Amino acid sequence: MSNDSRNLIWILEDDPECVEIYKHMLGEKYALEIFGLILEFKAALKNSKKKPDLLVTDLRLPDGNFLDYLTGSDDRSLPSCPLLVVSSLDDQSMLETAYAEGALDYLIKPFRKTEALVKISRHLDSGKSKIESFGYSLDHFKHGLTKNGSLVVGLTPKEQQIFAVLQSHNREGITKSDIVRIAWSGQVMYEKSFDVHLFNLRKKLREYTNLTILQIAGGRYQLALSDGVKKPD
Repeated sequence: MSNDSRNLIWILEDDPECVEIYKHMLGEKYALEIFGLILEFKAALKNSKKKPDLLVTDLRLPDGNFLDYLTGSDDRSLPSCPLLVVSSLDDQSMLETAYAEGALDYLIKPFRKTEALVKISRHLDSGKSKIESFGYSLDHFKHGLTKNGSLVVGLTPKEQQIFAVLQSHNREGITKSDIVRIAWSGQVMYEKSFDVHLFNLRKKLREYTNLTILQIAGGRYQLALSDGVKKPD
């Protein structure tokens, strides 16, 4: 697989029938690695040199709930994995929580193959579009901001979403409510989630770039250049 130039998708799924659907649906276009247990995924995350371009995971697995792992893990590699979660309609509240924690999107079983293909292709293809802001590009494949092709600072999936919204509305700025509406796509969000994600994003920008996020007239947010920032060694 080391010579495979296709996008790499890791799939956590223990249902053999679903595994066969994924293989048939995705195996020709994408490189796949499939895990039936969270334990197997954790080992691969620790030992694999090549990290996935997208992680597709069922929430309920034989050795635990992936949402518990997502919210409780201190593994620094985990937040950089773009995540699409899959589960049944009965898990609606858990799906919404996973989305609030940074998942890019979700599918509800039984899903249509066309729906899954559209969502997976959209999130993988979005990594090819690098919109520049003051010389920095948001690169979903490298999971953060790049400059001259090199990664400057890693961002979580939700931080990437917020930064992308700010980029696309930077001329006149954008309000908190509109950022939440776009980045969370109308899903349930904990009251302090936006403030926490924005604080962390601002901190990273301050420490590793010369960008900042200003709050301008009308309570709108806007990316801008900042002086006197701390530079990485």
